[in-house]
Amino acid sequence: MASIAVNYFIKASANQLIEVQVESSKREVNEIASLVNSQLIEGIDKDKILANLQKTIANTNSETWFISLFNWSGKEVVHPDKTKIGQVVNSNQTLLESLNGQNKSAFEKNAIG
Repeated sequence: MASIAVNYFIKASANQLIEVQVESSKREVNEIASLVNSQLIEGIDKDKILANLQKTIANTNSETWFISLFNWSGKEVVHPDKTKIGQVVNSNQTLLESLNGQNKSAFEKNAIG
């Protein structure tokens, strides 16, 4: 019986950690999106924005959570691993539908790529 309780608490703790990481990542992505959007509104060249973002995230830890940016055709335009730039994102349809439904904003007007 104790083994079942221990397994339950381990699983519950792992789930809680994942939820915290997801929420933290969401905040980080929203901050980056807001920064990029404001730069687009200010008229900063899109290539300059991409170069600055790439420089910011270059060589960050991409083992777990990381920021990347892909264009509307699904190609990576910014990624911590520069060798991934230009590759088509391999995402499932559910994720893409979720992103499409949740992220309608002024960003669409000023889309990069």
